[in-house]
Amino acid sequence: MKKISILTFKKNLFFLCYFLVLFNIMFSQVIFLSPFLKYLRIISTFLLLFLCLLNFFKMNKTDILIFVILIILSFVTKFVSGTSTILNLVLLIIAFKGIDLDKLIKFDIKIKILFLLIVSILYFLGYTNVNLHYRNGIVRHSMGLSNPNSFSSFIMSLVFEYTYLNRKKIRIKNLIFILLSILIIDYFSSSRTQIFCILLFFVLILVNKIGIIGKKHKISMFIIKNLFLILTIFSFTIVNLYKNGNETIKYINTKTSGRISSTSNLIDQYQINLIGNKVELVTSLEAKMSNKKQIALDNQYVYFILSYGLISYIIMYLCIRKTVSYAIYEENTFLLYIIIVLLIGGIMEKFCFEICFNIFLLYFSRVIYNKNAIDKKMEIGGI
Repeated sequence: MKKISILTFKKNLFFLCYFLVLFNIMFSQVIFLSPFLKYLRIISTFLLLFLCLLNFFKMNKTDILIFVILIILSFVTKFVSGTSTILNLVLLIIAFKGIDLDKLIKFDIKIKILFLLIVSILYFLGYTNVNLHYRNGIVRHSMGLSNPNSFSSFIMSLVFEYTYLNRKKIRIKNLIFILLSILIIDYFSSSRTQIFCILLFFVLILVNKIGIIGKKHKISMFIIKNLFLILTIFSFTIVNLYKNGNETIKYINTKTSGRISSTSNLIDQYQINLIGNKVELVTSLEAKMSNKKQIALDNQYVYFILSYGLISYIIMYLCIRKTVSYAIYEENTFLLYIIIVLLIGGIMEKFCFEICFNIFLLYFSRVIYNKNAIDKKMEIGGI
């Protein structure tokens, strides 16, 4: 009975922490809440640290040491980069022990829909930092979030989560929901990358029965396992071609709102090192309010290396690779599809490693806490 009570307490505390993390992100532009959000961030961080400490009991000293090093490193990235992305991710993964991912996804869907409705209402009532974007004469609404792409990324995350929960049997209504989400994104924010990602996910679902991803397909397995590294090399290659005056890449840069040229400038500005840099970006809203020039870096691979450093990059690569390996072994096809889509979309947007957009990163908690049992099964199975 005592054991059940402790597990229930840990589960409820984790859900509360996740709620606070999501609240901080989604209500960041609500004017009257801004002064209080920093206190909620501190509270959620301490509660997550407490949960991590509880999970350290009955663990061997080696694993505890590894986790402590990861937590220390995540705090270093926070102070160096000025962002809490890696810190939140590491603490949530370690604290997630013993919690069912499907149950958290159900909770996440309800909370995101509720928060989106509230923030959107506050947006139209004028209680948020209004962030209107224009592209080719089209008005792009942020709907009360930091920018239009953030709103679209939340819609995209809902599509992935809802479909994942229905992965055992995809019905027509699931496909209709996917297509409807594209219309919502196109109407309010016109975010091309998110629309592309949802369409790619839609295509992968339709060709699901072909079975091009699986244990027997060694080439596809190798590519997917190393897609994080492959796309990083691709990103830096594209920038190098742009610097060398490649006309095709210049044309692509024009069609992608100057993403490649902006990435190239920031690579020249910051040094690649072990622990990262505080990459100074200027959002469109900040640019309007301060008359500064907008500075954006939308390639998640370049941003990750510049902001968090090579140590964090190598760890993330190994985590993604291991997660993909386990997902392949467990034949979790829909998780693989989501990982593939988010990694490919990462060439144009930074949503793959934001826990609010990619809750599936918490799957890695299963990997680290069950690694010995799963590794043994994979070895027996010849994976």
